[in-house]
Amino acid sequence: DGLLYLTTPYSRVIALDPATGAERWAFDPQIPLDRRYSEVTSRGVSAWPAATDKKKAARRIFVASLDARLIALDAATGKPIPGFGEDGVVDLKQDVRFGKYDGYQNYQVTSPPAIIGNLVVVGSAIGDNGAVELERGVVRAYDAVTGKLRWSFDPIPIVEKDPARKTWEGDSATKTGAANAWSIISADAE
Repeated sequence: DGLLYLTTPYSRVIALDPATGAERWAFDPQIPLDRRYSEVTSRGVSAWPAATDKKKAARRIFVASLDARLIALDAATGKPIPGFGEDGVVDLKQDVRFGKYDGYQNYQVTSPPAIIGNLVVVGSAIGDNGAVELERGVVRAYDAVTGKLRWSFDPIPIVEKDPARKTWEGDSATKTGAANAWSIISADAE
């Protein structure tokens, strides 16, 4: 729609005129700058619906922020979408078991979500090797319109009925963390 979108390392989203470089709008998610992050980066944003989609839905820009929020922005204005999550935001820290870092939570998102139809899929980035009981890297899919959780996948088999669970000794699967999808997710829509 005639705009170029980019992010800064602290998840600020900027829309530019691609021909002139003039800023059209900017959104600042107010990332706490006093926290220690394991890595400070943002690899981009995602657009929904896709440019090839013939639906009349208003385009949204999704950014998964350094402080683990999924934010839906109006692509034309940069304003949060009120009907998505809570005032345009889904807190990705919900239902995540955190490690023990004296109050420091080393759970963040550094890559853009994958858009699969009407789903927004996010992974997470976790500072590895700090302890055994780290945050879990659950991959989750949210409804692109409402922000409601549609499904989740934990790469560590914590459910006893999961056939992969028997490959884990004792209760190690319930204590272990850090298995995560931190990079850019790709998917076969079919």
